[in-house]
Amino acid sequence: MARSRIIALLLLLVSCMSVPEKQSVQTLQNLVYAERDDRVLLADVFLPAGPGPFPAVLLLHSGSWRRGSKARMKQVGEEFARQGIVAVAANYRLSPEARFPAQIYDCRDALRWIRANAHTFHIKADAIGVLGYSAGGHLALLLGLSGNEHRKEFANVKAIATAGAPADLLELIGNPMVSDLLGGSKEAKREVYKMASPVSYVTSDDPPVLLMHGTYDWIVPHHQSLQIAAELQAKGVPVEYYELPMGHVRTTTGFNSTEVGIAIDFFKRKL
Repeated sequence: MARSRIIALLLLLVSCMSVPEKQSVQTLQNLVYAERDDRVLLADVFLPAGPGPFPAVLLLHSGSWRRGSKARMKQVGEEFARQGIVAVAANYRLSPEARFPAQIYDCRDALRWIRANAHTFHIKADAIGVLGYSAGGHLALLLGLSGNEHRKEFANVKAIATAGAPADLLELIGNPMVSDLLGGSKEAKREVYKMASPVSYVTSDDPPVLLMHGTYDWIVPHHQSLQIAAELQAKGVPVEYYELPMGHVRTTTGFNSTEVGIAIDFFKRKL
C-alpha cells in the first residue's frame, strides 16, 4: 500500500511538472511568388508562433540546377521557424529547359515577393538572409553578392549562408551539369561562366557570409569555398568558414542537423 501511494505521488508530481513544448509552426504552401515564361513559381512559407516581427531567410534547394524543389527544404524551414525565423522555400526554373540567368531572376523575384509581403508574414524588412546548399548555395551567393550591382533593390540581403556551394564555375572543368546550366562549354561561353560565378562579384560592401563545406567533397571541391572566403576576407567582408568531415551529399535535403544548427546560429547573430 505504501509503495502504491509513493508511485501515485510520483505520477502526480510528474503530471504537474511544466514540460516545455516545441514552438509551433504554421506552414503556408504553394503560394505564387511570380510568373515567368508561362511558368507559375511557387513558395512555401514557415511562420514562427507569436506576433513578430521576425527575421526571414530565403531557402534555395539543391539538385545540380536540374532537379529538386522547395519540398527538399521542408524540414529546414520548419526548424528555422521553431527558432523564431520566418523561412521561405522557393522553387526556381531548372536547366536545361531554362538556361542561366533564369534561375537568378527567379531568386530575385522571390526576394522582391518576400519584401513586398513583409507585413503579411510579420517579417522585419531590414533583416532578410538567404540560405542554399550546392546549386542552391551557388544561387544564394550570387543573389547576395551580385546585389551590389543592384544596391537599391537588393540591399535587404543582410546575410548569406551556404554549404557545398560552387563559387567559381570556370574551375568546374568538364561538368555536364554546369554546361547544361550555361548552355555550352567553358571555351565557348567563358564570359557567361564568369558572369555566373559568385566570386566575380565580391566587393567590400557585401553582407556577412557563412560557408560550410565537406573535406571529402569530390563534386564541388572544398577549395571553392576556400577561394571565395579568401576573396571576401581580402575585401574586409565578415566571413565564417566551417570545414566538415564529409562529402557532398549529406541527406535528401542537402543539409544535416549540424549544418542547420550552425546556420541558425549565424542568422540569429547577423539578422
